[in-house]
Formats: sequence, structure tokens, C-alpha cells
Amino acid sequence: MSGPLYVPVLPTRPHAVGACRRLWPDVRAAIRPLWNLPPLPGAAPETLTTLVGKYVDPVSAASRHGGWIDTPFGEDAQTAALAEALSVYCEWGRLLPVTGPERTEAQQAAAVLTRGSDRIAVNRSAARRIIGLPEFRGAGAGQGEEWLSDCANGPLSTSEGVGGPAEWLRAGNLQHMTYVVRSLPGA
Repeated sequence: MSGPLYVPVLPTRPHAVGACRRLWPDVRAAIRPLWNLPPLPGAAPETLTTLVGKYVDPVSAASRHGGWIDTPFGEDAQTAALAEALSVYCEWGRLLPVTGPERTEAQQAAAVLTRGSDRIAVNRSAARRIIGLPEFRGAGAGQGEEWLSDCANGPLSTSEGVGGPAEWLRAGNLQHMTYVVRSLPGA
């Protein structure tokens, strides 16, 4: 293979790093993530090295096959300090900087209901709806599907395996990346 089969765009957040670490080896070898640093509004240039390390150290370790790093939300006053802070990761060769025209700062967010007295029932019900879909590939299709099946079939008497936003996002990332890689020719 001369390059990656798939380039997922992921935030430099623990749920996405966790998803990459939990991918099956064949799927992990076929991807090269493009990691996006989150907005760091008003962060002083002298503090950016520490902030960048907090987000990029884990993704660098999880990107053993390589990938890219981007700062689409960086402020003009932070540009030089961000470039300096990221240069060490680029020198190691695991992460390459993304270059190109200015990007929009539009962001979207998704939430899963994970609070309240009925959290266990709501989350298990949501997982049951997902695994009941005709398109659901079954627990053996990947680690994301396995987690959803376990969540759906767990008891209402315990929150073990229900997860919060991080676990749901991780399962979704696992499911998506596994599906895409396995759907590509040559996978």
C-alpha cells in the first residue's frame, strides 16, 4: 500500500485517541488520522507549548503509523507559537503539519443523553435501537459494534457498560473507522 486507505478527521480529545488505540490492527494500519487541535481562545503564546502538549502528546503516541496535525481554530496572534509548539511533533515524523487556505471556524457538536434518573434505561434503549437497525453489522463487525451490543444487552440494574459521552463517542469512532476501512477496495 503506497498510502493510507482512509484519513479520518478527529479531534485531539481522549475519546478519539481511545478509539484509535482500540482499533483492530488491520484497521489501524490502514488509517492516517488528521488530528484537529481544539480552539484555544485567548491563550497566551507563552502557554501554548504546554497546552499543545496536553492535546498532542496522546495523539502522537496513538499515531504510530503516521498522520497529520492541524490548528484550524488558531488565532492570528497564536500562529508563530503554535508552529513552534507543533514543530517537535513534526520533527519526529509521526505527524505532519497541514497547510492550505484559511478554514472556517464553524463547529458542530453532538450530544448523547447521559444524565438524569433514567440515564441507564435511556442509553440502553438507544443502544437497542441501533443494534435493531437492519444496517447494524453485528457485534463481531468491530469493537464499536461489540460495545453497542454489550450496552444494549446489559441489565437496567447497573450502569456498568452504559458509558457516558466519551464511551459513546469512542464507540462511534471505532464503528465508523472500521466500517470505512473494510468498505474500501484492497482492505
